[in-house]
Amino acid sequence: MSRIGIYLGSPTDDVSNINNVLFTWAKALDEYGYEIDLIGGKNVPNALRCKHGWHKVEEYDVSTPFGKIKGVYNHVSRYIAEAHPDVVLQLWKTPTHAPGLTLAGVSKETETVVRITGDVFSVYRGYDFPECLGVIALNNAIGRITLRLASEIVVLGPNLKSSAVGHGASENHIHLIPPPGPDETQFRNRNGKISIREDIDLDRNRPIALFVGRLSKLKGMHFLESVMESVIQSTNYQFVVVGEGPFRKRFREKFSPNNVLLPGYVSHNRIQDYYKAATVYVHPSQFEGIPLVILEALQSGLPVVARKAGDIGFILDGVVKSESEMVRKLVKQDWNEQWKNKVYFSYEFQKEEIQKVIEKAID
Repeated sequence: MSRIGIYLGSPTDDVSNINNVLFTWAKALDEYGYEIDLIGGKNVPNALRCKHGWHKVEEYDVSTPFGKIKGVYNHVSRYIAEAHPDVVLQLWKTPTHAPGLTLAGVSKETETVVRITGDVFSVYRGYDFPECLGVIALNNAIGRITLRLASEIVVLGPNLKSSAVGHGASENHIHLIPPPGPDETQFRNRNGKISIREDIDLDRNRPIALFVGRLSKLKGMHFLESVMESVIQSTNYQFVVVGEGPFRKRFREKFSPNNVLLPGYVSHNRIQDYYKAATVYVHPSQFEGIPLVILEALQSGLPVVARKAGDIGFILDGVVKSESEMVRKLVKQDWNEQWKNKVYFSYEFQKEEIQKVIEKAID
């Protein structure tokens, strides 16, 4: 029986954000009869820790990106020496986890699988000089080496596949597996829209545009700010911007709560109420893979207007390139509720593809 190690990170790398991905991969590998080890991570679900082996790791010695790569290398090298797995794979934090894991795999002659979770080769454009130089060194220089060292590579969609090939990956070793779809039961709120709006103190009748995420430059807050200014001037929309970040204070000072509501952090078990209360979900980020928040919105039956980024076009028609395009779609309510390529997000599809990845890595 083959043994698979799933690297999750240091004791401060909280895996709560990837629980759905982790459960999907662990379940698929388990059903195909593989022995599974979980390596590191914070808040690893007890159900998985009890069922599979869990290897504790120490904190990184240095918390810089390059220090984390060295830490990952040490974690994975020690695990390979102790457990002798057939394959070690990484599910998230591609810029730091993937290089350390592949270097350890080469050093210990063990097959590795890396999962590219975002448009890592373009994100440097979101940083100012000279910070962008460090991002280029990490994502574009070291990232190229990672693509060449990995046994197999998982990408979320066709755009990220093309990007990986353009940066040196062999197309024969790339597998398209998007993130699994959200739990359908969680996003099927049976309450009516009006009653939900009353519960969370939103207007019963106005159109509501929702955003959920970090309020930062990289998440497109300058873009969203421009869109909100234009839409508020010509319509009676209310924007509900959920999340924390440096732009929260800026928005609070610039916009009236009657026009832009900023509830801050909302727990995951309550966010479904906001999806159900909204009229449309807006996504302004320029650097993405396939965002979970868009999948949650679609699962809730909420139309989405999104900026072109990563592989958002793989799941949505009508993505926009400019603020004016997004404004026009919101004003005219010109949007599409269809979730494209939904079969790729089903467990049945993902289980088969995960098996193909592991089989090819071992062969």
